Formats: sequence, C-alpha cells, structure tokens
Amino acid sequence: PMSKIGPLGEILRKRQDTHLATLRLYRRCLKQVPNLIRTYRLHYTVDQIRDIVKFDFKENRNIKDFNVIETVILKGENELQECEQNWKTRSHVLYYLTAPRQRVQKKEFNQLQTVEDLEDYLKQTDGSKFPK
Repeated sequence: PMSKIGPLGEILRKRQDTHLATLRLYRRCLKQVPNLIRTYRLHYTVDQIRDIVKFDFKENRNIKDFNVIETVILKGENELQECEQNWKTRSHVLYYLTAPRQRVQKKEFNQLQTVEDLEDYLKQTDGSKFPK
C-alpha cells in the first residue's frame, strides 16, 4: 500500500521537483549557447547570451504557483527544443535576445513623471533606447 504523504509533504515534493526541473532547463540552456551562436550566426558573445538567459530565469524566480511554474518550464523546454532542432528562424532568436532589454527599458520609461524626466532619459540613452 502507498503511504500517505499529506498536504505539506506533497507541497515539499512538488517544490523540489519544480526546482530540479528548473535547474536542468537552466543548465541545458547555458550548454546550448555556443551551438546557438554557430547555428544562427549570432553576433553576441557566449557571456552576453548567458547573461540574457540568466536575466530571464531571475525574472521568473518569484513565481509561487506550481501550475504556473510547470507551465513556464514546459514553455522554456519547448523554446529550447525548437532552437536545438533549428525550427526557429534567426529573427525569432534575435527577438528573444532583445526582448529582456526592451522590457527593462519599458519599465524605466513608464516610471517617468515629467517632461524633464523624459528629456533626461533621452540624454542618457541618446534616444537609441526609446521604447516603442
């Protein structure tokens, strides 16, 4: 007969399972970076892409709902597989690499309160980071 774990034991086991799955996905992503650079002829260094991957994982670390965590892990695994199998085009990969910076810039932009803030922001970025 199967022993009863109880609700707390179930939560702890699920937390450990999602933690291990996240670590496995993270490691796989980092290992694939050199292959992705070659396959998609990317003009990024290995460290730059690894920093972007790290940024995306850190952005999701505060998710507490196990169903959401599992969904994010599955989505990440699918994205990685599509890259590994060369099912994505170069433009898809380039979009992924620029998306984190656009999100940060949009947050910064949304925090501007006055015209003076906007002018200062544009001076700092030379207008080149202006979010669309």
